[in-house]
Amino acid sequence: MARRPGINRKTIVLGIAGFVSVFGSSGCAHFVETRTIEKFMSALESGDLDHLRLQTSEQFEDRALRLDNSVSDLRRLKLPTGDVEIVAVDETSKNEKQVTVAVGPRGRRLKYRLKRDANSKKWVVDEIYMKQTQKGLTSVKSVTDQMDLLLSVREFVSVWEQGSRSEVLASATPEFAQTLGELPPAFLEKVTKQAVGKRIKSSQPKAQMDDDAAVVQLPRVGGQLVLAYRRLGRQWKVADVRVESRSEQEQIESVRELAKIISSTVSFLDAYSASDKQSLASLCSETFYHGSLAPSDLSRVRLPDSYLTREEYDVEIHGQRAYFKIRGDSEWVTIGLVQVKSEDDELPSVYHVEDVTIYDMQNGQQKKLSALFTAHSMMRIFSEALATHDLEKLRFCSTTDFNRRIWNNIDAMMLENLPLAEIERADPKVLTTVFQGTVTEVTVTQGARALTYVLVDRNGQLRVDDILLPVQDRPNSLKQTLEFVVPIAHFSRGILTDKIDVVRYASSNDFNRLVWRQLVSIPDATSAVPRFAALPIRAIRNSGISTVVELGGGRTLAKVTLIKEGQRFTVDDIEVATGQGSLKPTSLRSTLRRHLARVATVTTSRKQRPGEQRPIEERAANSQPQFSNNLTQ
Repeated sequence: MARRPGINRKTIVLGIAGFVSVFGSSGCAHFVETRTIEKFMSALESGDLDHLRLQTSEQFEDRALRLDNSVSDLRRLKLPTGDVEIVAVDETSKNEKQVTVAVGPRGRRLKYRLKRDANSKKWVVDEIYMKQTQKGLTSVKSVTDQMDLLLSVREFVSVWEQGSRSEVLASATPEFAQTLGELPPAFLEKVTKQAVGKRIKSSQPKAQMDDDAAVVQLPRVGGQLVLAYRRLGRQWKVADVRVESRSEQEQIESVRELAKIISSTVSFLDAYSASDKQSLASLCSETFYHGSLAPSDLSRVRLPDSYLTREEYDVEIHGQRAYFKIRGDSEWVTIGLVQVKSEDDELPSVYHVEDVTIYDMQNGQQKKLSALFTAHSMMRIFSEALATHDLEKLRFCSTTDFNRRIWNNIDAMMLENLPLAEIERADPKVLTTVFQGTVTEVTVTQGARALTYVLVDRNGQLRVDDILLPVQDRPNSLKQTLEFVVPIAHFSRGILTDKIDVVRYASSNDFNRLVWRQLVSIPDATSAVPRFAALPIRAIRNSGISTVVELGGGRTLAKVTLIKEGQRFTVDDIEVATGQGSLKPTSLRSTLRRHLARVATVTTSRKQRPGEQRPIEERAANSQPQFSNNLTQ
């Protein structure tokens, strides 16, 4: 940095220079060192910046005295003043020496590095080292390093408030500068001014500095700036900025991450507006792109232009997710992004768009972009799969919960026998579509009935979660209805195929304890169960403790009692009666327990050889009661 005009170091010659040299050689030790340091301290106390610059080297001036208000910052370091006593001098070379001094009445020790000026040939201050204690730790700090950092903070504030784009980028580390440089000019200007905010006059920064890193706290109205610095060579560069504020809207956890989010959002909006699907593939999550954008005509739904968003936007960051909100005349558009970290630790993380939500201020609907594009097509695929009994396609089109509770628990043959009479095999015709955040309800006419398909969005994938049916005396939810029907179907299948393990799986703990664990095969008394289980549903009633599914056809009524154990329902009993009510209902569990008692009596009455083992269900002639004997067939 050039010296200020008006004072020429080359022409300043002290008349006593020769005298000092002679006098020093005659026995007055350390006169030169003492005089040099005292001149520096005198200029600092007087606040004369030009005179202070004359007492320092060009390196000291460039790093510690380059701004007009450098003297006030240098005073904040609280260099001790007073009488100077030379403690030790180490001449490291002909033109450089290390001088240890004790200053003031308390004798505080400092180390000055003095250097002979190449032009004036006089000794000047080139560096000062002082001990500092913070949190019990003592370290030696360079004054030029500390001043360089404090002045860099002042330069940072000035540049971020009113500097040019190139000056803003020059104040940052290469990585931070690259991230900021990806922002369009209008967004960069808004971000920098938003971060700096309104300064407090005469605010004093507080710094914690290590060898190559520093954290600086700078007060601003309503909070403070926290600047993370890195030293590159002999310069301090800002690596990130955090805004701490009493207002949540003004808080910024990381300007670096904020810039990434804005840059990703602007690029997404530009690519979406141009229907540039190749660019969108790299800007969006795989699920969102392939599940919603890739197969869709993007012109069907318009999003705000990026250049219009620079004034009316807000960004929220929650962990690895961020939400870029744009306010329009009649709607809010929220772009959800997720942070994606690189496998290479040297590469920075990026943000991918994972969905877009449009909030309509007029009707209060929240529309997911994925739902707008895929709701109707996904509903039709599901409807067709249900009509054709395509279980694999049903599982693909359904939510995880729908699959867990229903489709993963049945096979193709069982699907064909499920009671789906209310869902006709007809092409659904859309009546209305209602969007509420992650839930989309599509009401259709399908044959003679109106059905509502409920679809749920999960990470950009829209899947069918339920169908609401126009029924009475039972839940209008297909998912809930099938959750009651599936265990009955398993129970019936086990009896029909003579697989007692399947029956045990479908039965309650009590039913197993009292009956099925005491049997090694299925008795003939259960042969009528599959026919009753196939009857149409009349009603489903919940008593709080158990659920009763009423199945009926003609004059026959079967009541299946279900109990929820863990995450699924199990069969606890089946009762059958005639519709005329002339006979008492017959309980399957009671019938089987009487059967076990009869078999046990017959077995005990037989003379048994020593050591002979016989199964408990060994039958006696004409001893087996029939579960369906009292019913009109």
